[in-house]
Amino acid sequence: MPIRALVTYVTYCPFDWDDYWRSGAKGDRDQMSMGARNMARRLNTFIEGKGIRTLADFGCGAGETLFILAREHPDIEFHGFDASIVAIDRNRSRADELKTPNIRFEREDVRDISTGERYDLVLCIATLHYIKDVRKALRDLYARVDRGGFLIFNYPNRPSMYGFRDWVKTEAPEQRDRFRLVLGGENLLTLDDIKETLGKRPSNFWTAVGEEPSRQNMCVYVMKGQE
Repeated sequence: MPIRALVTYVTYCPFDWDDYWRSGAKGDRDQMSMGARNMARRLNTFIEGKGIRTLADFGCGAGETLFILAREHPDIEFHGFDASIVAIDRNRSRADELKTPNIRFEREDVRDISTGERYDLVLCIATLHYIKDVRKALRDLYARVDRGGFLIFNYPNRPSMYGFRDWVKTEAPEQRDRFRLVLGGENLLTLDDIKETLGKRPSNFWTAVGEEPSRQNMCVYVMKGQE
């Protein structure tokens, strides 16, 4: 790829997530809602029989997946974290309106996680794509998993980078800003990178929930042992 194009990808200013949620998710709402329903269905399959009592979603956005799961699993405590205070405030208001006592939301940036709580399942979907030091983020997320629990995440890799480069050709200019790290290949991971970072080779999440694996949208899980 020409060097000039690569430089274009990586020199945009940081994406403003508060502005994104304040403006109504800029046309992504329908797609996100469908994705949230699909992820809730997959998680229902994954958690069956695993004794999950607490679940945290880092990068929860509009919280759709959590709201669905919270209604279906009143015995599980759900915590949603996001860097956008606009998203968090809206989710809190919605939780109050729906009278959902087993769900709460707090501001937390995956780039520098401060909470000391641990969970039976930690979820991080469509978030690592925006993190430059993705290995640090993985270590911090894994530290929030309780013994015997699970970390589920998708991540940018080389196939997804090429997929995004094709996709942005017909999209609005701000999408290059939004996905600049992936487009520039700055935060890509491999399965070996994940094993080196977490000390365990991950398992394929898609296979675990009965779906065809996707190389462009790699989603995996790691179980934390009793050590």
